[in-house]
Formats: sequence, C-alpha cells, structure tokens
Amino acid sequence: MSHIFKAQWLRLFCLCVALTAFSDQTHAQTANYDLTDNVEEVWVNLNLPPIRPMILWAGLELYAVNTHDSTVSRYTTLSGQPTSTFRVPWGPVSLAEWTDPDGSEQLLVVCRGSYSLVFLDRITGQTLNILELPAEPGDILVDQNTHQAYISCSAQDMVVEIDLLTPAIGRQWTIPGKNPLFMSFDSNMDVLVSPLFSGNNSAINKTVITAIGQSGNTVMTPNLDSDSPGVIDLTAAYVTGPGLPDEDLFRVIRSSGVVQPVTTGMGTILFANGVNPVTGRVWQIGTDADNKDPNKQTEPKLKGDFVDNILSIANLPNTTSAANGPFQTINLDDSDNNPANGVQFDPALSVGQPYGLHFDPSTGLGFITGLLTDNVMVRDANGNIVGLSLDVKITDVVQ
Repeated sequence: MSHIFKAQWLRLFCLCVALTAFSDQTHAQTANYDLTDNVEEVWVNLNLPPIRPMILWAGLELYAVNTHDSTVSRYTTLSGQPTSTFRVPWGPVSLAEWTDPDGSEQLLVVCRGSYSLVFLDRITGQTLNILELPAEPGDILVDQNTHQAYISCSAQDMVVEIDLLTPAIGRQWTIPGKNPLFMSFDSNMDVLVSPLFSGNNSAINKTVITAIGQSGNTVMTPNLDSDSPGVIDLTAAYVTGPGLPDEDLFRVIRSSGVVQPVTTGMGTILFANGVNPVTGRVWQIGTDADNKDPNKQTEPKLKGDFVDNILSIANLPNTTSAANGPFQTINLDDSDNNPANGVQFDPALSVGQPYGLHFDPSTGLGFITGLLTDNVMVRDANGNIVGLSLDVKITDVVQ
C-alpha cells in the first residue's frame, strides 16, 4: 500500500470518527420534546357569542369586538371602515371603558377564549396589561368612581371584582345559578347577574294526560305508577312542596358582599337584563320553554312551536325582601300590544333571537337587539312596542 493511499485512508477514518462522535454528542444533548404539533389532528374551537361587544366613547367613537378574528376595531368616521384595528388574545366578547386617574383612557377587553382581561390604550391599541381571570369570563361592568370592575365567569358560576388600579382580582362571589353571564347595575350600583340556564320549575315524571273540567282543557296529573313519561309543572296546585328555586336574577350587594335572588319565573334561558331608568322595574330578555303546556306534550301537538321569545318585567325588591315574579310577560314575537288578538307576527317589527338591551335614560325607551338580525326593536317604558324597527348599519351607530 502506497504512502499516499495510507494517508487518504487515515484522513477518511479520522473524519468518520469525528462525525460519529459529533452525532453521539448531538443525540446525548437533545432532550425529549415536551410538545409536538399535529396539524392533521382534530381541533375543537369554542362557540364564543358576543356579550357586550360595542361601546360608544363619549358619543364620538365606536369600538367593536370581532370575536372570531380576535380583534377590536375603532371607528371614527361615517365610512363604515375601521380607523384602526387592534389585535387581542383569543375570543374577545365584551368591552368597557375606563379612565385611569393619571388620565390614561383605556379599553377593557374581556377575552372569553383565553380567560383574560386586557387593558388597551384606546387610541394606539397598545396592550398595557393583561390579567388572568377564572374560566369563561363574559360580561363586564365598571364603576368609574371606585375604579372597580365586575366580571361574570360562567364556567365557575361566579362574579369577580377587579381592582383596576393594581390590577388584581379582589372579592369573588359564587352565584347559586348555572352559568351566570349578563349583568347590569341597579340604582344603588349593586350588581345584577342572571344565570344563562335557569329552567322553568318543571321536571320529568311518570304522568297521565287526562281531560278534566267543564272547559275540556287537558291537564297533567301525576301518576307514579304510570309508564307514560311527561312533564310535571312544579308550580301546579297538585304538587306539594316548594318546587325548584327557579331563581332568575341575583343581586350582589357590594357593601356587604351578600348574594340574594331578586326575581323568579322570568324565563328558561336568560340573556340581557337591566333596570328601566323611568319605572325602576327590571327587564329580562330570554327564551321560555312551552314544555309545561298540557296541550303541547307530543310532537303532533307541538308542530315545531316549543319556545317563546319573551320580555319579563318585574318590580325590583329591596335588599330585605324576597324575590319577585314577573309583573308582566311579553311575547316579543307579537307585533301588536293586545294579547287578546293572539300572536300577530310581523317580520318588520321583530328581531331574530332577542339578546341585547339598552335604555334611553330620559324616556325609558328600551332598545332590543337580536343575534340573528341587523335591526332594533323599540319599546316604551311599559314594554309596549313603539312600532319602530331600524335596520342598523355602522354609520347609523356612529352618527
């Protein structure tokens, strides 16, 4: 073997040894991956409906969340196009305004998908702070005088108090209802919060459907020995005992920290609520199930009509009184003000899935919006339809 061949072989051998050593060293220094991606795996998103999605700052500028894009848009002109758009964490659903004592004007953004409260500079959109919240935060109220915010956290059935100056979570209240969501202040600045899922004081039981009475109306009578399923109205005279609580609105008394029920029997699924500034009565928008109707216990009798969109109005009790039932229940799909005429449905005077509520502070007019249509139902302080329904465009709101 020549010296040249030996030298080439020696260099090749040394290179192989070096690469082997490098490979062994690389494997030895690389730890197992803590997390790997899987782009082809199934991923489930959350359905995050907006709760309090818009605010009008000083009557001049509109801010609105885009829940599915995780952004907040600022509108300062009548063009319908945002002046600027701010990126926020996943799933913004509610907005509030707050002015720091130092003069800083801030947007407070509740992000339901990422369990956070985000503080934004309202002009630049700069993120000033992020505060972690309990699971599935929803609605927000702000007391500008005390620099405190209140946020409903549905998944944990609670309302939390936020010290905005720190910022930090303060007191926390467990709400004895399922999925507390929509909130409002009463005249004393105590917090009113409604459970999203309330029920209507009914239960499944073995029953017999019988026809009794001179009118021939069918009613349900309980028969525990029957094999026929049915629905029991726990408020009926034949049912002994108090039934279910059916508490539809709770008040958090800020001074004492006491949580108390203030309304009952207001609906099955509950959305926006508020105290009318003229009458002082509380309004609650919701969907009420017809499952207790003895004439609607089978599919042929239901014919697809099994819920009603309603507005329930009740006198708000003081802090030492028991919860009140509805003073008035109004079918929001009825376009006239005379229940004796039956439900008179007019698409031009209705909204799809009534959901949001706002009052005019001087007249008590109630403005009701829906999730499924771009119009507004207007009712007077007593709940009567005014006969006005507006198609809403961004230019209308800004103007």
